[in-house]
Amino acid sequence: MNNIYRILSASSLWAGSYARKFMFVAVAGICLPLLGMAILLAWAPFPLTPFSIFTTALLCALPAVVLACRWLKGLLQPVVHTNTALHDYRLSRQVPHLPLHYTDEAGELMRGVQITVTELNDLLDEKQILSELIAHDLKMPVVNIRLMTGLLPAVVHNESQLQEVIENIHLSLKEQEDLLQQVADLIRQHDSISTSMKRLPSSLNNCLTHAIRNQQPTAGHKQVRILFQPLHDYELLIAPEMFQQALKNIINNAIKFSHSGSAIHIQTGHTEEEVYIDIADEGIGFTEAQGATLFERLKKGQKGTAGEESTGLGLYLTRKILEGHQATITAASEGPGKGARFRVSFCRH
Repeated sequence: MNNIYRILSASSLWAGSYARKFMFVAVAGICLPLLGMAILLAWAPFPLTPFSIFTTALLCALPAVVLACRWLKGLLQPVVHTNTALHDYRLSRQVPHLPLHYTDEAGELMRGVQITVTELNDLLDEKQILSELIAHDLKMPVVNIRLMTGLLPAVVHNESQLQEVIENIHLSLKEQEDLLQQVADLIRQHDSISTSMKRLPSSLNNCLTHAIRNQQPTAGHKQVRILFQPLHDYELLIAPEMFQQALKNIINNAIKFSHSGSAIHIQTGHTEEEVYIDIADEGIGFTEAQGATLFERLKKGQKGTAGEESTGLGLYLTRKILEGHQATITAASEGPGKGARFRVSFCRH
């Protein structure tokens, strides 16, 4: 910010009024020539003539005009900076860093623009996340339904197995319909994910059971066992469909990087501070450097054990959904070939 605006804003006399700052500059521009004329009239060492008075007035007025123009330009810098910030954001979505501590009208303008642009940027990020959620997770039920319909010829003559496959198809479609409806509701709203999700008291075991059942076709196709033996249940205040989608993403990730014939172990537990879910696989694991970037957006990792592609969105979206529930997710591995463990934690207080 230009020095003159900072200097005047530091004084209690001018800090709260943009108009008083302009008045000061205007008065200074008028008073400097008058001061020069007063000094000339009072202490002129030579006889005063019309020419000397005119010359002195001109010599005093020109610097005063130049100085006043520079000060006026400095006073307009808050408006210029604000306009530049809006222009940069419109062209490149560069979030500005306008000062928030000035108290006059120009300061309120900068503060209002900064807060508004920051909130708008956060909202656009939330909408982008929801769009990516739809694009990413629409594939999951399609794959499951494709795998289940592939089982139909083999079970068409076994009524109980046929009924189970049909029920799984219906369940997968219903869960995806519920998820898409909630995402659509969030998109229509203007709040963030964390404030917009409709939370309900929900059974943690039920959420895990639904997520596991949804991923069983993918696990069965790859001959990976999902082992879950709940000992205790916990009631959490969550948005069930969104939370289950996060669990599905973690389990799907574990399946992707598991070897055929291996198992995925899921358990729940608690400490004095938290309720947690551990999802551990016996797959390819990862290095410490890889672990540091697992939850980054569009950070593509290695392919799955059966050549599955990685979009770089699954774990990132999972983290964002869990953050919306005030939950955290961490990942750990003892190294390549030694499996991975993901922990989802909810604070108990």
